Formats: sequence, C-alpha cells, structure tokens
Amino acid sequence: MMRDLDRLDPSGMAPRPPKLDDTDRPLRMGEGRISGYLSVAFGTLSLLAVLCFIFPDYLTTPSLRAGYDLGVMRTLLAAGMVFSGGFGVLTFALNRRKRLGALGLLLTGIALALGGSAVPVGPRYDVAGFIGLDWFILDLLASALLFITLEKLSPHRRDQPILRSDFWYDGRYFIFNHLAIGIFLFMSVRAMPSLFSWTINAGLQDWFRSLPGVVQFAVVLVTADLMEYATHRAMHEIPFLWRFHAVHHSVERMDWMAGSRLHFLEPVVTRMAVMLPAFILGAGDAPLLCY
Repeated sequence: MMRDLDRLDPSGMAPRPPKLDDTDRPLRMGEGRISGYLSVAFGTLSLLAVLCFIFPDYLTTPSLRAGYDLGVMRTLLAAGMVFSGGFGVLTFALNRRKRLGALGLLLTGIALALGGSAVPVGPRYDVAGFIGLDWFILDLLASALLFITLEKLSPHRRDQPILRSDFWYDGRYFIFNHLAIGIFLFMSVRAMPSLFSWTINAGLQDWFRSLPGVVQFAVVLVTADLMEYATHRAMHEIPFLWRFHAVHHSVERMDWMAGSRLHFLEPVVTRMAVMLPAFILGAGDAPLLCY
C-alpha cells in the first residue's frame, strides 16, 4: 500500500506522470520470457484446477459445477500440465535466467504430486457458501483473451507492451482481491445471519420472494449498485477512507489488469455494503447468482 501512496503527488490526490523504464521492453521470440510466463500461467491454472477437484464444495461454483463434464475437465487439466512443463523446459533452453521456468515446473510438480489429472474428486460437504475458484480461473482467462485483444487492436498507447513494468504487481492484486472476495462471500453467508438478524422482517422477505424472479433480480441489481456507488463516493469524500482508496488511483498506466489494484479492505467493505440489501430482502440464490 505504501508503495502505491508514494507514487501520488504531494497533495495525495493525483498520480505522477507515467515513466517508461527498461522493464517495459516488448516480448520477443527466442528470449525465453514468453515461454517462461506461459509455463507459470499454465502451472498456476493446473494447480488451482487440482485443488478444485480435491475440494469441490468449498472451491467451485454450484451453478457451474453442475454443467462440468468430468472427462473434459481432466483432459484440459492434463493439457495444462503438459504445456506448463513443455514451456518450462523451453525456458531453460532459451534463457539464462531460469526463475520463470523453474517456477512453472515447480507448480506443475505440485499439481502432479497432488494427483494431477487423475486426482480423485474430494468428499462432498453440506456447506452454506463457496469460494468460486473455478469462476476466478474462467474470469482470468476470459478477461485476458478479451481485453488483451482489444488493447492490441485499438491501443491508447502503442508503445505500452502487454507486460508493462507493473503488470505482475497489479496481477497480484487481481489474484488476491478476487480470491479475497470469494472467501469473504463464503464467510459472510455464515456471518450475516448473526450480525444483521435484527434487520430481518419476515413479512418483507416473504413479499419479496413472492415477486417474479426477473423483478427480484432487478431490485437486487439496483440496490447493490446504489450501495456500491455510495461506498465509492464515501471513499472519495471522507479523508480517512481516501487513504485506502488512493491505492486504486496510484496506477500510472492503464490496462485491463490495472483496475484490480485495490487495498484489500476496499473490496471487503464494498462487498458487505452490496450484499446487505439482498440479505435484508431475503433474496434467493437465483437473483444473487445472476448478479
């Protein structure tokens, strides 16, 4: 957080102008950097996928889980590990700095040690929440494919490479905050009944649940967005909250990953505010999943 705040001007309100540095040089074939990054990416996704097999009820999204073909998932997992291992070996051959290749091979090795593509599906638990690690994987892949393509087709800054100097720094925010939101949602499902039970009105909830599903979704959408707007506005207007939100505004060069730079408390506070109206209204699973 302090690293980000140091980038702001003395007033604390505006980022300093961006500067190019040596780490912004574009990726070139034959250097071993592309293969290294791909090895780490496939290794990470493979390990996360294995964990989803081991803890399906805790880590996967029920609405997505029901549509998975187990054979296809195992084939994709096996392919991911093969790609990670292959790109890792290629990195060792092309690049004298072996760290990326070694990390990719390490991640793949851990995935294999846990069972690899033959890992048995873990036991089922009756849990009142989930982290949604599978949704995180799909979101990461879809976002990368869509936005990297759009940014290359119509760039605002043609001299900015895909892997700008702070790309991996913001990538850590992307990973941590996405997973933190999933964990928080999992915990909040369990905690809200005891924390906010005093807000529950059975008559109001029965009336809301009697409404058509489309209407329930519309109400959840509007109330959630209003709460998110109010929370965001408060972070700009209240100096104490701005100290946390300033991390988000410390980005020097924008791309699809930069928006993930948030102090870890910000998504927690925002998600709680967003979910509170739905909890008070007694919204069912369907409108919440659609949201």
